[in-house]
Amino acid sequence: MVIVHDRVSDLLRKGEVAPRYYNPGNLFSAVHLVLTNDDAPNPLQLQTMVGDASLHVHNLPTDPWLFLRTLGWRPVLLRPWAEPIVALAGRIRPRLIRCHGAYLNGFVGAVVKERHGVPLALSLHINPDDGLRRRPEGIMDWVASWALPGVERIAIEAADRVLPVYSPILPYLQKFSQDRVQLAYNVVGVTGVRVKSNYEVRDRFRIICVGRQDRHKNPEPLIRAVATIPECHLTLVGDGRYHDQLQRLSRSLKVNDRVDFKPSVANSALCQMLADFDLFVEVSPGWEFSKAVIEALLAGLPLVASRRKGVEITEFDSAYCLLVEGHESGFRQGILKMMGDPGFRESCGRTAAEVAARRWDPAVTESVFVDIYRDLMLPGTL
Repeated sequence: MVIVHDRVSDLLRKGEVAPRYYNPGNLFSAVHLVLTNDDAPNPLQLQTMVGDASLHVHNLPTDPWLFLRTLGWRPVLLRPWAEPIVALAGRIRPRLIRCHGAYLNGFVGAVVKERHGVPLALSLHINPDDGLRRRPEGIMDWVASWALPGVERIAIEAADRVLPVYSPILPYLQKFSQDRVQLAYNVVGVTGVRVKSNYEVRDRFRIICVGRQDRHKNPEPLIRAVATIPECHLTLVGDGRYHDQLQRLSRSLKVNDRVDFKPSVANSALCQMLADFDLFVEVSPGWEFSKAVIEALLAGLPLVASRRKGVEITEFDSAYCLLVEGHESGFRQGILKMMGDPGFRESCGRTAAEVAARRWDPAVTESVFVDIYRDLMLPGTL
């Protein structure tokens, strides 16, 4: 039983369809996907994410009044809301509960474990002290940052294995029992990442940046940096509230012929096109090591990333990553360094491919989850 808080239809629409994401190694013959919302994803598209297993989708929707009825998601008042899935678990008797994130879905997983004794594996995809708590946007973010820690703690303390998906999450988990914590990177590039072999620059120096285009990951400084370097061509993959504004900026800077906007690219296509670029640039203040960066490293792209404040990201090794300040001049300096030193750029790219193949190749990362699931799950028929 996999309990998620995401609207999976959004992931499918953006092309973020990772084969076997909810069923690593085709370990299970049946997957019950529980959505803590009213989403109704296309089952034919979703099937890829459970591999060869039979797929069963269930909804445990929230409503606008759940927060008020439970006085800010107080655990004792949330239990009646969780009861339908607790009852479902009693009927299907899952061998493992898997939660992606420690939100309301994690609370449901904790209650199912308490009631039925089913082991719980819970992954964290952000450092909870980052995001809403460090950079709130408006009153609703403030409210959520106040209310979430209660259910978050219950989920993490109940989990038999807590799986941070990158190292910057580890400092947050120091307040919990460390013997249940295991670093387990996201499985990416399952459809195959084409590896770069030729590091010669063609007609223009080609840069790619992948990510949401919002206030916290606004690539405007990168566009402005590229505008000052005529030899550069930038491709931005992603969408968000700043998308139209960024297109207007590109036109006003008269670089719309050198800046391409791709709101959505299927992951399989992205993994094939990365090797056509000369540099991957990440724009983010977040305490994260994103899937997009992992795929770029697997493709053998050198990396320029904005320097973070408050936490070290150990995955940003100087052997393949150049950290810069996250403003126009910082990105400009990083790009010019990569452009002006072909030997350094190629060394970064080839080292990135070598390190990524050892640490983040999908066969490696998927096997980690398979081993964890086998270690935890109740005996029975798969």
